[in-house]
Amino acid sequence: MFDASVMAVVAALRDVRLPCARWDEDRKVALCEPDFARARRLRLRRSPCPLGFGVFVADPRLRAGGEGQAQGGANSAVLGKGVEGPATVLIDIDSFEDDVCEEKGSVVVDCSTGKNKILKIEKVGGDGRLGVEGMKEVIRRAETRWAEWNGVLEAAVRSAG
Repeated sequence: MFDASVMAVVAALRDVRLPCARWDEDRKVALCEPDFARARRLRLRRSPCPLGFGVFVADPRLRAGGEGQAQGGANSAVLGKGVEGPATVLIDIDSFEDDVCEEKGSVVVDCSTGKNKILKIEKVGGDGRLGVEGMKEVIRRAETRWAEWNGVLEAAVRSAG
């Protein structure tokens, strides 16, 4: 829910238009121009994009080629086998996946200035299986999501005029 709500707020703010306003000294109030055509688009300095993840540790009875083998898909990355069994990073976990992942977190990035900037990293639980390389992969995926999401927002702004 955190990812979706942050992305919705950023999208909404990028669509905000502020009316031209002036201060009326006599009445001590700000008066806004009613002509929407003169309104200015709000400029954001940052465009944060979150990516939630969880680390799923498979049952140790699962073996390569065995029935029910955990498979990495587009929203996962296999970390390798550990003591308990294979571990996989799951991206955008749902409530079921949240229940079965002991290690989970979120990364928020902003690449709007041309430099990839990490705004937040949060990780809780687990035994540290994710490690530095696993965290780097999560950050790379967050940067990829930022590029995709920013493209969608830019196209929406262009089409709205």
